[in-house]
Amino acid sequence: MKRLCLLALLACKDDKPPPKPAPVEPMLPTEAELRAACELSSVERGGKYLVRDAGGTVTIVLPGKPTLESGMMTDGGKQAFHAQAQLREEPKMEGPGFTPGPGIEIQFGVMTMRDHDLPLEVAKMMEAAPFEIVKEAGGGDIQRNMKGELAGQPAQLFELVTPARRRVLGWYVPQPARGRMIQILCSGPEGDATRVSCDEVAASLTVVPGR
Repeated sequence: MKRLCLLALLACKDDKPPPKPAPVEPMLPTEAELRAACELSSVERGGKYLVRDAGGTVTIVLPGKPTLESGMMTDGGKQAFHAQAQLREEPKMEGPGFTPGPGIEIQFGVMTMRDHDLPLEVAKMMEAAPFEIVKEAGGGDIQRNMKGELAGQPAQLFELVTPARRRVLGWYVPQPARGRMIQILCSGPEGDATRVSCDEVAASLTVVPGR
């Protein structure tokens, strides 16, 4: 009997511990779920248009009715849902300093990463944005490219003038806690009126901080 018990104990000691279960991969949201939370809509209020995301976490006021677009995109192997509002105003054919060409053009976009992980490369992309615009425009004068704040959030701000005498202003607001990037690009004739109009649009941005 003792021999049987001893063999039984040895057998137990030879047993290998059970393998650890494989880590469970987090369930990523589907395009439909991202659209339900991040899709942009617009509504007229007092002659202007309030643009907001479906979750109510970001809003901005545009001077006219925008065209809305959205869809999935892939960059560097990472998927994101990109929602965008675009507006192009006709130029005012009067006033001092009038410059022929398109009026104010505004692009407002919100890019939400599917895995809610904002890549580290985003910071480099924000700083390089005005240089890319100048390169595509065949030249230009970058008048500012600096870190700042918008809607109470850290932001990258830039301003430049292209050879076609267009003033371009940009704001990038990364929200790592929400895995998203908010972008405002606003351009118009070179005069100061463009800066005033674009600054007014940017100042209307409101965002809910990430948790």
